[in-house]
Amino acid sequence: MTGEGNETNESSRNECKGDSSTTGEENIAMKCALKGDAQRFLQCFEDEDPFKDTIGQLMNERNVHGKTPLDVAAVLGRTDMVKELLAKGIEVNQKTSTGWWCPF
Repeated sequence: MTGEGNETNESSRNECKGDSSTTGEENIAMKCALKGDAQRFLQCFEDEDPFKDTIGQLMNERNVHGKTPLDVAAVLGRTDMVKELLAKGIEVNQKTSTGWWCPF
């Protein structure tokens, strides 16, 4: 393999498939929720993934709009992503700064 191929491979591991209008501020869990990329989300838990040590925290973080990846995936109908977030233990009782939460 050449170094160029490795860069492309590494770049694809840090992103989710598809094209969406993200601000660039979203973490990998939020990007996967926005794009419905449950497969990439699951890869974050693998030993060789750069997000392995932080994905548990990242999947519970709120974005600048106060939404978690679970909120976004549920609203967008990304059922596979919702299932994987729940299976991986996302905090389901988090409230936003205004007191709202996603009742499951």
